[in-house]
Amino acid sequence: MTRIRKGATRKINARDLQIYIKLTIFFVVGIILGCVAAGKIDLALTGTAILEEYFYNAVSGRAPKPDVYDVLFRTYVFPCLILLCGYMTFGGLLLPLLVGARSFQISYIISFLVMRHGRSGLLFACLAVLPTQIIAVPCLLRISCACSRSSSALMCFSFGRIPDAFPVYDKPFYIDVISGLLMLVFPFAIETFLIPELFPLCM
Repeated sequence: MTRIRKGATRKINARDLQIYIKLTIFFVVGIILGCVAAGKIDLALTGTAILEEYFYNAVSGRAPKPDVYDVLFRTYVFPCLILLCGYMTFGGLLLPLLVGARSFQISYIISFLVMRHGRSGLLFACLAVLPTQIIAVPCLLRISCACSRSSSALMCFSFGRIPDAFPVYDKPFYIDVISGLLMLVFPFAIETFLIPELFPLCM
């Protein structure tokens, strides 16, 4: 029984590595596309308008006052969409696209600020975007990996196959998802309470 358990664990670790590699590839592609699109396409949905307002407030010496509900929405919208895919049979096909869309958004915002405001935009992006995403991106990938496992297992069941690993929604699935969602509280708190106070001091 122990040997079977160890064998299944090795399979899961190898499968997780494959999933992380696939998600990382889509994440990198999204970054590249975001950099390319920043100077050519005006996308209001990426959140640049909000950061533009933050930027001008910071430059003028006023601390921006972020909308708590808006920050909460932007922090959890992609993780919640990814979690929803984890309960869908074909959600695994959408997960890499969502990860790529998120990296596209981050890259687009940073590139947009740098192209629009130069060094000041780069400094602003480093303060406004990078501190939160250093925590948020690993959490997003952790949740995506867990949901990709579950979605793949559901797809196997739908085609009459039995997955050769653990059940679809097992303890590791909930540990990965819940820990990822809880860790996102930190970027939410940083963006809501810490970053607005740093802008007037650093800009």
